[in-house]
Amino acid sequence: MANVWILSAAALVVHSILFISIFDIYFTSPVETGLKPQRYSMKPPAERLVLFVADGLRADTVFSVGKTYVPYLREIVETRGRWGVSHTHVPTESRPGHVAIIAGLYEDVSAVTRGWRENPVHFDSVFNQSAHTWAWGSPDILPMFRAGAVPGRVETFTYDHQLEDFAGENPAYLDTWVFERVQEFFAMAKENATHARLLSEGKIVFFLHLLGLDTNGHSHKPDSREVFNNLLLVDRGVRQVVELFESHYRDNATAYVFTSDHGMTDWGSHGAGLPHETMTPLICWGAGIKSPKSSLNSHFVYHDGYSEAWNLGRYERLDVEQVDLAPLMSSLIGLAIPVNSEGVLPLHYIHYNQLFLAESLYANARQLMEQVRVKAERTSNNSLPFLFRPFSGLLPSELSKRTEEIETLINAHHIQRAVDLSRSLITLCKEGIRYYHTYHRLPLKVAITVGFIGWLACVVLAILEDHTQYGTFIGHHGEGLFGAHQKATLVLVTLVVAVGMVLWYQSSPLLHYLYYTLPLFCWFYVWTRRQTFRTNWLRVATNHALIKGVVVLVAVVVGLEALVVSFFHREMLSALLVVVSLWPCLTTSPFSRPWLCAAWTLLCLALAVFPLLPVTDRGTNLVLASAPGLSLSLVGALLLAHPTTRIMLVSPGGPHRHTLLLWLQVTLLGVASLIPAVTHWFFRRKESIPLVVHGFSWCTLLVSTFTPLTGPVRVLGRLGHTLLCLFTIFTLMSTSYEAMFVLLLFTSLLVWLQLEEVEHHSTTQKPGSMWSSDVTFRTPRLLTVFPGDSCHDDGGSASLGDVRRAWLCLFLGILSFFGTGNVASINTFNPNMIYPFITVFSPFVMGALLVLKMAVPFVFVSSVFNVILSLLHIRLKTILFLMLVMSDLMGLNFFFLVRDSGSWLEIGVSISHYIIMMTMAVAVVLLMGVARLLTGIAVVPSKSHSY
Repeated sequence: MANVWILSAAALVVHSILFISIFDIYFTSPVETGLKPQRYSMKPPAERLVLFVADGLRADTVFSVGKTYVPYLREIVETRGRWGVSHTHVPTESRPGHVAIIAGLYEDVSAVTRGWRENPVHFDSVFNQSAHTWAWGSPDILPMFRAGAVPGRVETFTYDHQLEDFAGENPAYLDTWVFERVQEFFAMAKENATHARLLSEGKIVFFLHLLGLDTNGHSHKPDSREVFNNLLLVDRGVRQVVELFESHYRDNATAYVFTSDHGMTDWGSHGAGLPHETMTPLICWGAGIKSPKSSLNSHFVYHDGYSEAWNLGRYERLDVEQVDLAPLMSSLIGLAIPVNSEGVLPLHYIHYNQLFLAESLYANARQLMEQVRVKAERTSNNSLPFLFRPFSGLLPSELSKRTEEIETLINAHHIQRAVDLSRSLITLCKEGIRYYHTYHRLPLKVAITVGFIGWLACVVLAILEDHTQYGTFIGHHGEGLFGAHQKATLVLVTLVVAVGMVLWYQSSPLLHYLYYTLPLFCWFYVWTRRQTFRTNWLRVATNHALIKGVVVLVAVVVGLEALVVSFFHREMLSALLVVVSLWPCLTTSPFSRPWLCAAWTLLCLALAVFPLLPVTDRGTNLVLASAPGLSLSLVGALLLAHPTTRIMLVSPGGPHRHTLLLWLQVTLLGVASLIPAVTHWFFRRKESIPLVVHGFSWCTLLVSTFTPLTGPVRVLGRLGHTLLCLFTIFTLMSTSYEAMFVLLLFTSLLVWLQLEEVEHHSTTQKPGSMWSSDVTFRTPRLLTVFPGDSCHDDGGSASLGDVRRAWLCLFLGILSFFGTGNVASINTFNPNMIYPFITVFSPFVMGALLVLKMAVPFVFVSSVFNVILSLLHIRLKTILFLMLVMSDLMGLNFFFLVRDSGSWLEIGVSISHYIIMMTMAVAVVLLMGVARLLTGIAVVPSKSHSY
């Protein structure tokens, strides 16, 4: 019999490899080293640049309000500048947006592991290429552009991190702080000779990061009065800064760019690829910028369903990609474009002589050519010579021919022809960059796919061996696995050595050794145990069970594919709930407990409503958020107060502290249900949330996390205590109807437990019930906390009932994730949920609380499922094997559904689905261990007894 410890450890290792692989396939860093800056000698149109970035400001907010809230910016659009929409890239977060604007590249996703604050790889930027840069704003954004830059070149001025308070009295103060410090800086420069000298130089940059709009948008939503008032403040501040620069320099040589890093949804979140998140404003004016142009006869026409309401149809709109801003700003003040920039210079914004435009675009082409050269060289060095295939469109001879032709045309002042050829070369260079960036993607995908299928075969093999009692993880007659199959072992060693040598020659990363050897070890194990498949095939054929087996297989595949569809269409969850609600009618249990079957059906139908409700923009509904917790607290108090029902929860002779713990948790739940209303009251009054509220929330979280380990040992008492603790945690972070959904889900899980018990006793005729006084949880040894061979050993081999239970547990787990929200898109969660705990921006803490809220329902699903296995004497490892196979089959689906083309929303969601399924596969193993802690162990003083 396969040792479950070994397979559980193998599952964690394999799924970690499969999880990480998706980042090496799709999210490798675009940053290259050893690139040479491409410069040109012509005098630029501007001496200095002022960059305003209004964090979290979406395009329609600034363009649709007219002159009411942005009179100055509106006047610029209509009389002396150019405007358009800057289209961002997912993830629509602050750090990636600023990197795209200032460095011209799409951010390395590994920055998320550092909270979007530090640079995983140092990169070049407009600031680094400048003679000097001064920046004012958030401590979360500015330092990353100072790191890696030439020492002393970038000066940053930041406010205290504690000012970034979502529940603060006036988040717009963050923008006021920036404008005031700029005024003070120029005032002090008059008395500081060094600053005065630096300010008089050319090629300098001033960066104003304005975070107030983002903070107000999260707190009050983008269409709130607070955001519009903040926008008016920003408009006034921009006007004052422009007047300051014009009065200080008096040379009309300053260029101004106003934009945003990302937008925001109507419900105050961002991170995904919805239009409101990816469409940001762009307004340029000053030296080197064209004046407004009529939209009549314009080549740029946009029908996106948004701009029609902006009343700007008379003025030509010029959209750009966000990464195009880096070459635009560089060209305006004569800087080399950041070496890793992927942007293309938008010539239609620049007003200067035609020769400068041709030279600038050609410099842009040479900068991209340099990236192609370095990437091609690196890819060639990391590939076997006889297998390397260069990008056919940019062979060295072709590049030389194209550059010579462009230079000849520029020297001959054939400007338009030179511009056209430069654009054509830029297009080819971007294709070449992508070609080399994804060069090793196909072999990696093949290796991961073969390894994935091999792992699935290993798990199926473990189930068959457990079912047929054939074979073990060690060889026959006491020989080791490798010793029993010497020829296969020799082939394995040969292949591993050969693959290792090839990867070493290619200077491949260490993780690639795991990706390419995983299939070898998986299929080696399957090959050495192939007799198990043959034995089971003969059993099926002999017993004439082939048709039955095919029917079961088809049913499982259909059920799993339905779960896959539910990730894209939540309505499928409702349809599956309707089907599942009929399950008791297909067994003998309806006739023994009709009220129980009716309760299950009604609860399933009630739950089926929630996936049909909108997952976003549900706002805050304090009644729906608080009522479920108050109701459950009241029911708990009534059950504890009545002697008859209290005996069902706590053993009469048991420790008195069990009863006290239940009363404590009932009280905490009642108070916790009021916390969202309390925080909302302070928030609406624009008052800081008292520390006592934060302290109570954190203390309640800690108490509710650990007290289940010391609670009652009766089945109902332990489950009831666990339910109270988990629901208390969830209630603290509820903002709307999700609390009602979780309460119904928890209730349906308890009904499921009783249905499984009734069905089991009706088929096996075994006595005992979860209601009887002699059914309690024992205190097992520590080594049996995690599933081991000793768990439920009296059960039989896998049955159809086990397959149904495994699928139903997986379905309820997915339902707990997607019932009221879409965990594949972080912007479907209301940011107000974390205010009882924290209001100051902290990405790791906020992310941890969000993950905790998502995990709470799944933990209770696992807890109830563990009780079912215990009461029905089902071997835990059998269920774990089945659930691993099911979740991995779904994961394989999502692996092939991952996209790297189409809209950024589609790409991001497809990758999120794969990550969720891989995480769930590991969580199945880990949470069953947590469930045994919550529902299988009672930690008692050494002199006490377990009940």
